[in-house]
Amino acid sequence: MDRRSIAPLIRARQEARKGLERWSSIPRWRGADDTLAVLAPGLARAARRDSRQALRVVADTFRANATTRYPRVHLATRDQSSLPDAADIIADGERLVRGDWDALGARVRVSADTVEWRTHPVSLVRTPALHFSRVSYGTDVLGGDVKFLWELNRHAELLRLAQAYWLTRRPEFARVAIALLESWIDQNPPGIGINWISVVDVALRTMAWCWVWALTTDCDAWTDERIGRLLWSVGRAGRFIAQYDSVHHSPNTHLTGEALGLIYIATVFPELREADSWRSFGTRILREEVPHQFLADGMHYERCTGYHRYHLEFYLHALAIARSGGESWADGFCDSVGLGAEASAQLRRPNGTWPVFGDEDGGSTLRLGTRDVADQSELLVVAASLLDRSDLRAGIDRKATSLAWWTLDDEAWARTGALRTDDHRFVPSASLRASGYYTARDDWSVSAWYCAVDAGPHGGEATGHAHTDLGHVEIAHGRQLITVDPGCPVYTGEPKRRNWFRGQHAHAGVTIDGSELAVPSTPFGWARVAPTPAAEAEDRESHWVCRLWYAYPTPRGDVLHERQVVLVRSQGVVVCDLLRGGGPRTVTVRWPLGASRDSVCLDASASRLTIGDSRVRWHQSDGGTVTAAVEATRRSPRFGVEADASALVLTAINAQLPLAIAAAFTARSDPDVAMRQAEHGMDVMLPGAAEVGALTISFRAGALPRVVDADRAP
Repeated sequence: MDRRSIAPLIRARQEARKGLERWSSIPRWRGADDTLAVLAPGLARAARRDSRQALRVVADTFRANATTRYPRVHLATRDQSSLPDAADIIADGERLVRGDWDALGARVRVSADTVEWRTHPVSLVRTPALHFSRVSYGTDVLGGDVKFLWELNRHAELLRLAQAYWLTRRPEFARVAIALLESWIDQNPPGIGINWISVVDVALRTMAWCWVWALTTDCDAWTDERIGRLLWSVGRAGRFIAQYDSVHHSPNTHLTGEALGLIYIATVFPELREADSWRSFGTRILREEVPHQFLADGMHYERCTGYHRYHLEFYLHALAIARSGGESWADGFCDSVGLGAEASAQLRRPNGTWPVFGDEDGGSTLRLGTRDVADQSELLVVAASLLDRSDLRAGIDRKATSLAWWTLDDEAWARTGALRTDDHRFVPSASLRASGYYTARDDWSVSAWYCAVDAGPHGGEATGHAHTDLGHVEIAHGRQLITVDPGCPVYTGEPKRRNWFRGQHAHAGVTIDGSELAVPSTPFGWARVAPTPAAEAEDRESHWVCRLWYAYPTPRGDVLHERQVVLVRSQGVVVCDLLRGGGPRTVTVRWPLGASRDSVCLDASASRLTIGDSRVRWHQSDGGTVTAAVEATRRSPRFGVEADASALVLTAINAQLPLAIAAAFTARSDPDVAMRQAEHGMDVMLPGAAEVGALTISFRAGALPRVVDADRAP
């Protein structure tokens, strides 16, 4: 039986357990007996034969076994000279030893002697040592978003210190990591405090501990007592994850991340009493969640690129662990993982970055590499090696192999070096119909024109991390980001600010009479979501066309909005908005730009804007006069981080419908475009580059745009 079908019963059981725990004493490690209680009976009996040396027997057993376990078993023979970012990892470790840490862009000081793990790292508000179900974590209580506190407590920095130790064998790296881990255990008994509220964070933290142990096992800072405490803490964490999994309230990446955490614990510490049941439970969840969380086109069902990364990452880690052990339990994931990797590859911009569609939280499963978390290149390399598909890493820098270096066994790692990076089997466009993302590019070069159109439903079953981005168009020319999704830098904090970032006014879309397509209710909920458009797209070799259409609801009746997009290869992108219905109307078309206001130049009289090496031109039909302005805005390339940005705002007040507004995005060095009103639409003339003749694009309501030679245009 799928556990989703009994989720209400699971929740009731969890709530009953919380009630009992609130009346129980705070669990703390008190010695060898507590460690033996979480171990498998055979090992516990062997250790009890000499009660005075029980911890020594246990510690020696785990020290010896660590060398034969994932991930240490393959890292022991790995050539460090093939790790592309070894120097950066060591430099990170040195910074962390000095106490210079980063919490989602906020610089904080951390020392094993003074760190307070339950204190918000930015606001410095302390939280109580109460049962996790009694701890408030709203911004009004914490003085800041809880994500900053939880990010620090995921212990990615402890993992980085352990990596630095593995690469250098300098003891200070391991000693600091182990001392910090011990201080965390002291301050956060199982189930007590704010760091136990988010179960997926418990899983992510415990996975980091698994790696810290594997990479630092031979350090003399690991005393028998410390090993005993670690085992007890990992055992209690595993039990907590299994008891409080998120199937009833966050059956998204929370649930699959928790499953992976159980698999990691059982892999690295199989001598724990409940390890076999945790492995079975974790693998069951991952199998059951494949049809729920992978859409038919491979995207994660919430349609957010950041959470798609998490989703793909979880399954790749599971597949890497299974392959390392010569096991087949994850083979059933391969087709879905392959589709997920293909979706990632298609959304990749020419400069190697990914659009930030919807929310993303600035983190990763295990921060083993040093690339920005928004960069999915390393995931594609891992997928290519595990699935033996060189097409997945086409065009990706050969240096994007750090994650593969750490996670893959010898056989898969050998494939990483053998895979080609010029295997462009993908066509330069994709229709991800289930998620509603349509992408196109000139080719797979770093100088190509690129666009991605959001023509899908509100993601995440009308909740979660999706934004009101209906019709958003992402445009890039090589390394120049022209139009960009704003992302979102906050979750529970500053509701007005969060709602702006996830609202339609921050995206490249159309607003009619100021009416909102969606209405938020909570930070992760919506009282009303935007309508789902119909869409179609075609690739015609020299160009690609896409259209989406839907009824825009307003208090004065619906307006039919149709957005048509054309990418003419080697020349640029043209977008035309066609509106039909009763009038007059106030129509606003916003184009959020990837540059600050000071970096763009607006010539409103000529209907022209320049941004870097690119130019934007616009034109409207006779139904209204469009005014243009550039507004200073903000965007969030990753959670917690903001950058100056701007938006080109085109407004037609009291416009008569039907109305057409077109915008052409071309290279600044190319001849200028011409636009003219046509019956029922708009014609846009592209003069053409040296190797391409002049073209006319005809936009008409109800049909895909037509692109013809200028001398044959109607």
